[in-house]
Amino acid sequence: MKKTVATLLFLVIVLFNTVILKPTTTGRENENLQVPDITFAYDGQAVYENFFLKLAPGKIPAYKKMMLWDYVYPVIYTAFLFLMGQLLVTHALFKRVFITAVFAAFLFDYAENLTQLYLLNELPATHIGLGTVMGMFTTLKWVTALFALFSVITVLVQAGIKKMVAARQ
Repeated sequence: MKKTVATLLFLVIVLFNTVILKPTTTGRENENLQVPDITFAYDGQAVYENFFLKLAPGKIPAYKKMMLWDYVYPVIYTAFLFLMGQLLVTHALFKRVFITAVFAAFLFDYAENLTQLYLLNELPATHIGLGTVMGMFTTLKWVTALFALFSVITVLVQAGIKKMVAARQ
């Protein structure tokens, strides 16, 4: 049952990353702007110069609607990673570290999203310090999520190697 749920969650993650969540939005001069969520690190000045101040004002409501999906997505990837940890991680201490990282990624993602929504609602006012805090949330989200993802990949590779060695004997 857990494997079936994990597979379904994985497929939903693929759907989100290929169809639902868009990595760019339209700027004032119809240029594509990379959304801050997919940037590993930035400071407040950079996020305003490269994103907030270049957003086409008429596109902001549509961007906010798209952001609603970014509140669902962390729940899905957290459930997937948590389930993968339950299925694959056996070492007790590492399991605690892994689960902590998974839920930290979720919390940092939500903090990033809420901060971004606040800053969008405040436009044209700028809050450079808060933009920097948003950048820290984004970086911490990526560090913790990538740690969890690479942990899952490592455990899967180790299990595959063990199966291959066992099959040869």
